[in-house]
Amino acid sequence: MIKTKGVYYTYEDGTVALKDINLDITNYNIVGIVGANGSGKTTLFFNLMGLLRPRTGKIFLGNKEMKYSRKALIEVRKKIGIVFQDPDKQIFYSKVYDDVAFGPRNLDIEETEVNKRVEKALAMVGMEKFKEKPVHFLSHGQKKRVAIAGTLAMENDIILFDEPTAGLDPVSTTKIVEIIMELAKSNKKIVISSHDMDMIYELCEYIYVMSSGQIIGEGSPQEVFMKEGIIEKAMLKEPWMIKLHKKLGIPLYKRESELFEKYGRIDKK
Repeated sequence: MIKTKGVYYTYEDGTVALKDINLDITNYNIVGIVGANGSGKTTLFFNLMGLLRPRTGKIFLGNKEMKYSRKALIEVRKKIGIVFQDPDKQIFYSKVYDDVAFGPRNLDIEETEVNKRVEKALAMVGMEKFKEKPVHFLSHGQKKRVAIAGTLAMENDIILFDEPTAGLDPVSTTKIVEIIMELAKSNKKIVISSHDMDMIYELCEYIYVMSSGQIIGEGSPQEVFMKEGIIEKAMLKEPWMIKLHKKLGIPLYKRESELFEKYGRIDKK
């Protein structure tokens, strides 16, 4: 679906932000990109979106190499959407409905279809009752859901989430995770950049670890987080499931629900 080959990106001041990036999300529904601040995650997202153009290397959508003409980039926007870490950088209109409708309207989609998309997107994120509400009255978590709805209204095949749960309370975090899981079940390809290693461990099928603009490790979350050298180099914290396994010898479960189900059964015997 989307992959890169030997992507390098250098900023105007000479900073090399990406170095020989090779990734492929074709075979997975939820992929994680993890690393410390400054490791290149957001720059990679901008390259995947066509917002930035690699100095060298190639990006492929399906079997076609990404092109950078205005017409080609419009087609890229139809296939790939992004939800930024700060929803205020993504919300342009004062009313929820108009903001979610912005993307489809910008593609000159007929208004009846726009309305269908907006209603569907708001329902998916549980914000249908807020469609006439001014955006500035919303909480941070509600704005985040409006930003997601705006991306969903574009009906992209691939959605990039940059720190989707940053700054959210536990209830809002749970809601965002549920939305991501539902999107994956509907055959959307999801790529998540996050510092929340527990969420990455539980949600993702495959992860890439970045440090100083390079991919220093990749594999299933269980494989990657068991490699202490990689985690230390990338300045990441171990997920608590990994800690339980290492320190207490508990079998390595993928989800905490599996752990509680197993030990709940033991307690009942």
